Amino acid sequence: MHTSIALSQTKVLPSIASALPLLAERCLLFSFITVASLALPVSVCAEGNTQYGEFALDNPTGSFNSAFGYKALYFTRGGSRNTAVGYEALFAPRGGDDCTAIGYEALISNTGAQNTAVGSEALRSIYNGDYAPGSYNTAIGFQALYSTGTGGANVATGWQALYANTSAIYNIATGASALRQNTTGNYNTALGTNALYYNNGSNNVGLGYQAGQNLTTGSNNIVIGAGVLGTAGEANVTRIGKSTQKKTFVGGISGKTVASGIGVIINSSGQLGTIQSSARFKEAIKPMGKASEALLKLQPGHLPVQEGPRSGWRPAVRPHR
Repeated sequence: MHTSIALSQTKVLPSIASALPLLAERCLLFSFITVASLALPVSVCAEGNTQYGEFALDNPTGSFNSAFGYKALYFTRGGSRNTAVGYEALFAPRGGDDCTAIGYEALISNTGAQNTAVGSEALRSIYNGDYAPGSYNTAIGFQALYSTGTGGANVATGWQALYANTSAIYNIATGASALRQNTTGNYNTALGTNALYYNNGSNNVGLGYQAGQNLTTGSNNIVIGAGVLGTAGEANVTRIGKSTQKKTFVGGISGKTVASGIGVIINSSGQLGTIQSSARFKEAIKPMGKASEALLKLQPGHLPVQEGPRSGWRPAVRPHR
């Protein structure tokens, strides 16, 4: 607790000054006891804590914590080996260990463990008005992973990357607003500004500027290429490139053979597929047997045709006997 005490006699200074080296061996707190116009640091704290700033680590119960800034690690309850740098960084952690918060209100209300937040309001972690228990998250950038509550093991790098995330886990977002609106989708990877911006599905991959930006609830999509937006709600779709691409080169195909298979065709939209047999529209299909023997005996040939209104030759078919 910080207290300002005014003393009229300076004979107490030697006793205070002699005590400072002993306090510094265990912890360091720069609050102030005022003696006339002189300010001296003094500390009462748990083991191995380092503090600098008004109300920094004001009520410590954990150990080996470092707090630098106004109310950094202000209301610690049991957490240890935490580092907070900035105004109200790790303001009120409850029990979380091994967390690092650098920036204004970074990790302000954390209870999880081993979270890293670098940037103003990164991993701000106010969850339903209470403390956020998510662990193993890494947020680098302004408001990266801003809303994360129970979500864990997420990595967000960039301005508001994974901003709306609440309970989702194992997501990777790199780029400004990558996976910005994702709240519950898991196991997604977004690389590029606005990649997978509206996504709330799982197991999606978006690589490139705005890659998969229009995807919403669908899962198991792969979108590669700048401006390849995808379609809301679609699932299990792979999209690579846009119509602006004029050539495609894929190694390991030319000159290679396979034992069996069917041909691949492409439509005007760039979708790949195969030709389907018309047999699916027919019933009672069976061999022709001897009914085809007469047809097989036919021997097609060519013969000249008399000149008429149009000169030239026209093909004709006649059986040879």
